[in-house]
Amino acid sequence: MVQAANYEVIVSYGCSREDAGSEFLVTVGKARLQGVVEATTGSRIFETRRLGTLRLAPGTAFLEIKPVTLAGRELMNLHKIWLRRLP
Repeated sequence: MVQAANYEVIVSYGCSREDAGSEFLVTVGKARLQGVVEATTGSRIFETRRLGTLRLAPGTAFLEIKPVTLAGRELMNLHKIWLRRLP
């Protein structure tokens, strides 16, 4: 990234009702955003959720998703994650 900017964080995942309620943390460089996993129609049925906004600094950074708490057997079945630059 050439200059600092705000990015909307969007994830696509599947999660059964039994595993819903887990908390996770999205980290990009020093920016952090916490989310809660909501149940979808099934663990293999992916739905899109908007998590919030991160302010990212210039330069290269790693994106990480880590569990904070587990409400069931697994965090989620992650399909995709998008960072959409906001105007």
